Amino acid sequence: MRFLTATATAAIFVMTVSSASFAQSMSKRDAGLQIMGYANSIPVMVKYCHQKFGNVNNIHEAGVKWVDYHRSLVREARAQTEQAGGIADFQKKLLDKITEEQVMHVVDSEADGAAFCGKIADQLRSGEMNMDKNPDFKQAIAALVN
Repeated sequence: MRFLTATATAAIFVMTVSSASFAQSMSKRDAGLQIMGYANSIPVMVKYCHQKFGNVNNIHEAGVKWVDYHRSLVREARAQTEQAGGIADFQKKLLDKITEEQVMHVVDSEADGAAFCGKIADQLRSGEMNMDKNPDFKQAIAALVN
């Protein structure tokens, strides 16, 4: 799915790489950054789709449910990242900007952006975009909970 790859890669930036490239373990800070980067990209996508096309396929509600589902994981990721020194404010702002730009690019490059956003809503509702179902996040989740 192009949205997952483009947005997650941009949002997480150089701080995180796919779990396949890590050795056996991942630091709690890197795990937290990976989780938070992706988790922050979903509301950005939902908001942009909602602003551009309205509440297509109830995307707002699907986004709220996705955020609620991941709340405890993101809370743990944030806590572990803060405990390990956090992330500088300028880095957070840069990552937010990159995420927003990537989301806009992905949506705007679709021939039918409204249909694309509708599919995102379906994937959010179905759990297809849940981090615990995505192998790219398996190592990060394990690092946070162990």
